[in-house]
Amino acid sequence: REANREHLSFVTKLEEIRAGLTSPTDADARLVQTVAPHLKFLCDQVGHTFQRFTSCPCQVSLKSLLGETGPDQGAVTTVTRSGNDISLRRETDDAIKNFHFTANTGLRTIIEDPKARKFVSNHLRLRWLVGRYANANKDWKRHYLATFIVPISRSSHPSTIDLASTLGFLCVDNRRGRFRRGLQHTILTMYANLMLDTLDRVGRLTHDINRFSEKHDVDVKD
Repeated sequence: REANREHLSFVTKLEEIRAGLTSPTDADARLVQTVAPHLKFLCDQVGHTFQRFTSCPCQVSLKSLLGETGPDQGAVTTVTRSGNDISLRRETDDAIKNFHFTANTGLRTIIEDPKARKFVSNHLRLRWLVGRYANANKDWKRHYLATFIVPISRSSHPSTIDLASTLGFLCVDNRRGRFRRGLQHTILTMYANLMLDTLDRVGRLTHDINRFSEKHDVDVKD
């Protein structure tokens, strides 16, 4: 409920930015100041929720996926992390600015397996030992041994969750596991849908700001 209330408040703030378009620079700054805290708030809420589920501190990250054609297609970047994870993973984020989704078994499974709508493992070390888990971060075992990942996708059917329909991933990690399908998957997907709505709304507003900027530039020249 708290997440839904906060999201409705966030939507109202976006509409206020759109209604008050007078300067492209000012609108861009307000958008950044509005979006970043909201995405971090959602990650924090996921962390609190899954800590209750697992009785273990959980780290949460939102990762973006570039689905467009071109040299960067399939590149993954960490957008934000939950509060207890930012300082822990800053060194990793600085070292690995982005990586191809195929370098992470969880992300690759979701995109390439037509039957997968999530990736859950409570035994990543065992999967890694038998050659069934890979990660772009070679130091991953320092931070977590279990993970639960869902896509942030415009498609809900696993066969059409692909590069074209997926904007990113919502990832929850911890060291003890205790991740379960069913209710946990439903709740994590709910948060992923809030993030999808956030990114879609931001995309539309960014488009409007750019159009306003172009018109503003033309009017200035005239």
